[in-house]
Amino acid sequence: MNAAGNSGPIGRRGSAHAKLLRIVNDSTQKLRPYQLSVRTTRDAGTVLSELANRRIQGINVSEAGPNHIILHVGRKNRYTPLQAVFLAAILTLAVFVVSAYIVPVVALVAVTLVGPFLPLLRQALPIVAVSGVPEGNDITRITAHGEVSPELAASLDAYFATLPQLEETIR
Repeated sequence: MNAAGNSGPIGRRGSAHAKLLRIVNDSTQKLRPYQLSVRTTRDAGTVLSELANRRIQGINVSEAGPNHIILHVGRKNRYTPLQAVFLAAILTLAVFVVSAYIVPVVALVAVTLVGPFLPLLRQALPIVAVSGVPEGNDITRITAHGEVSPELAASLDAYFATLPQLEETIR
């Protein structure tokens, strides 16, 4: 059984391609820890570039280096801290303008300063780091760790299942 809870690297229902493309960008889904270590005969740079070049819907590369890559699930129109700062500034200014006419409205200043940042506390985005370290004799250890959604775990399991493995995978 893999990290996604399926009996195989992809599961039984649907095609492998359809499973890999169904990445859900719902921030309310449960994230779980993901750890994987594989010894393979493939070069670390090849494995990392294959992961970076995979066109899986919703998966983006945050950072890439010679020995690592960081993947995350990206969403369109995500509420960012910069947007929260601008919203807090606009709301606070509006409260000060209205408080010139209605004095008790000044009590809302605290709400206008904190309120726009509350949605940021609920955001939980799946992110995973993958690294490749040469061990010598054309052997590379590929490790992955982070917090992932079940869909991201399934797509990573499907990719790592295609690698030529030298021994049992460590989870």
